[in-house]
Amino acid sequence: MTVKDFVSLNPAHNRPVISASRNNMIKIPAESLDGFLAAMEEHEKSSRSFVTWRPYTLKEGETIDRVAKRAGISANKLLSINGLSSKRRIIAGTRLLVPHNDGATDEHIAQFNAPTVVEIVDRPARYHRVQRRETLGSIGKRWG
Repeated sequence: MTVKDFVSLNPAHNRPVISASRNNMIKIPAESLDGFLAAMEEHEKSSRSFVTWRPYTLKEGETIDRVAKRAGISANKLLSINGLSSKRRIIAGTRLLVPHNDGATDEHIAQFNAPTVVEIVDRPARYHRVQRRETLGSIGKRWG
């Protein structure tokens, strides 16, 4: 089945990683069950890992360059895979997908949504004293 079909049946699994730490179930069409079970059995016989990508949370003081180097890919490729721009200042707590073992390619992840990113905002805080008859909407519109 296509990635699009899989995600339409399993909207919570819109990333190439399904957490093993939770009781995750997937839905596949009934007519695909025999093929799926055969492929699982064949994969197990080959002794290859099921995991080619894994989630990773950026730690305090860690950089994208360092994570990419450890993963064996370029920083630009890691950013691209995660739908990020080199212009963003990413901070600790950001969840990324990184390669685990060899064998993962861009095709496996190209159609998935990017991760949630925590970044530093370089805009200083603005303060506003609420005036009579102002609403949150009018204040928001005024300050953009």
